[in-house]
Amino acid sequence: MKRALKYVAWLPLILWASLLVHAQVQRLSNSTRYLPLNTANTATDTTALTVGQVSQFLLTGTPTAAALYTTPTAAAWCAAFPFIASQRAKGYNYEFIVKNTAATDSNAITFAGGDGNVTFTTAPSISGGHMHVLRVIFKDCNTPVISIVPYGSNTF
Repeated sequence: MKRALKYVAWLPLILWASLLVHAQVQRLSNSTRYLPLNTANTATDTTALTVGQVSQFLLTGTPTAAALYTTPTAAAWCAAFPFIASQRAKGYNYEFIVKNTAATDSNAITFAGGDGNVTFTTAPSISGGHMHVLRVIFKDCNTPVISIVPYGSNTF
């Protein structure tokens, strides 16, 4: 009898843990709230990037000369993530990596905001053979404002 009571005492903790795990699995399966992992996004020379290219973990650029990549507009970015505006989730952010596979350093990738509401703390310049991490911060989607913080440059 004493042994049975010992196991029964653990039952609430086990039940709570299983509910917590279930909630996390539910959250991860909701594809409208989380970014999909896609590493097949590419760009070559100067281009206007789509939201799909900059929201899926890795963007591989192979410019044949110096290239300017223009981000989507803040409105387009917010439209792609409607849960941010509906929940007034100011400060929501994610990171993606830009990898420049150009053969020479002179084939650098620089960035510009898609409109006046997309700003960089420092606009990155990514030379050939380097990659850079960019953090996209949704400051407000009711009046779309996006801030991009570059950090973490490295060679590969």
